[in-house]
Amino acid sequence: MRKTMTMMVASLFLLSFAACGDDDTAGGNNNNTANCTDLDGDGYGVGADCLGADCNDSDSACYAVGDACCTTTDCTDLDGDGYGVGADCLGADCDDADISCYEGACCGDCVDVDGDGFGEGTDCQGPDCDDNDVSCWVGACCPAPCVDVDGDGYGEGAGCLGPDCNDEDVACNAGACCPAGNGGVGEACGDVSQCTDITSGTPECLTSVGGYFNFPGGYCTGNGCVPGDSCDSDTGVCVDLFGFMQYCLKPCTVPSECREAEGYTCTTLPGGQAGDPTYCIPAA
Repeated sequence: MRKTMTMMVASLFLLSFAACGDDDTAGGNNNNTANCTDLDGDGYGVGADCLGADCNDSDSACYAVGDACCTTTDCTDLDGDGYGVGADCLGADCDDADISCYEGACCGDCVDVDGDGFGEGTDCQGPDCDDNDVSCWVGACCPAPCVDVDGDGYGEGAGCLGPDCNDEDVACNAGACCPAGNGGVGEACGDVSQCTDITSGTPECLTSVGGYFNFPGGYCTGNGCVPGDSCDSDTGVCVDLFGFMQYCLKPCTVPSECREAEGYTCTTLPGGQAGDPTYCIPAA
């Protein structure tokens, strides 16, 4: 009887030991608990019950941030949750000092790839002009704004080298390569080749008369035209300028019909009287 009882106790002990030791999963040992996600079973992972953060939760010999084995992948991950900046990260990290917080977890309305608090969303501290650099955001290292579609440095904004007349051609920003509308009277021009719709006189890209009456941005005209003649396919007409020079000018009724931003207005010729015809010419 005593022998039988001894065998039964031993059998129960072995069964109990086998049951306790069968903690393997299909993927290998793990220490997953309610408060620790630990895929490789080294005790490190994500959760309050873990021994610490795990920089590589697929290798049980690799876990401490700063170890050589933790820096072999392209992922800057300061808190070791697998999220950070780099191609090998699980994703972006909006708070790289908190192992339990990353994009899709605790983050509010703020897409912040480099974890500096700046990005896109109402919960960010502000916008980020470089979301791969934790030390750079709008107001810190960002350059002055410049809307520059073709990347030649010219466009719209204080950070541009200057305005761009063709923001789809990297080789063209000002001068002879710039378009001049339809090439008619009064259009801007870089050279005479852009004044293609002049039909009276000799086509000219006029920039100055007598060295003191300047035409900023160029002005397509016909030099030596016949006064009263039509000068293009629109409204251009030939007039006597100063009484001894003939040029094609663009008639107008209000300044908005002229290139006001460049200094042109709708007015009578120099020395003209009230009621005389008005043209798009530089303001006196």
